[in-house]
Amino acid sequence: TRPAPDASRWAGSLAHIFAGIPYPIALFVRLTIALGCNILPRRINAVQTGEIAMEFINKFLYGDCEEVLRKLPDNSVDLIFTSPPYADQRKKTYGGVSPDEYVDWFLPKTSQFMRVLKPTGTFILNIKERVVDGERHTYVIELILKMREQGWLWTEELMWHKKNSYPGKWPNRFRDNWERLIQFNKEKKFKMYQEAVMVPVGDWAKD
Repeated sequence: TRPAPDASRWAGSLAHIFAGIPYPIALFVRLTIALGCNILPRRINAVQTGEIAMEFINKFLYGDCEEVLRKLPDNSVDLIFTSPPYADQRKKTYGGVSPDEYVDWFLPKTSQFMRVLKPTGTFILNIKERVVDGERHTYVIELILKMREQGWLWTEELMWHKKNSYPGKWPNRFRDNWERLIQFNKEKKFKMYQEAVMVPVGDWAKD
């Protein structure tokens, strides 16, 4: 599926903030494919572990993400970003995962993310709860708690403001046009480059 027009911009911003320059190793993971890329055009040895040398040079790694991730060395990635399928959505594309089964389905993937992410790296999860029987399902909350048991730190939560959301109206809630970007880390001290996306303070703050 093609990402929303503004999705590429904020994904690039996340790469600048958490992967930094010249720290180039970022994985943008779809749950059916794993995409490995560096954000620098020059050739570098991205990962070297013993006799294993891997180069990520604007390179796509196609396959089941769990299988592809198993081939990557430990502690080799600066940033992992994924937007997994919504629960019970797009069944023709993804096969569909029920909200009740979502946590057990996703945890093996976060285990691999934990292994390949550097101690100073960051994992961003773009996810949103599905409405079931008129209320939000709790699978995202349950997933966060289970990931903490895996050893993840739930560091921060960012918001993706979706400026191109389809209009809609429901009798018991407003149309929302945002999604959660949940930040996880392996350690409390991780690399972050806030200056890469800072903008000047507006005129409203000058008085």
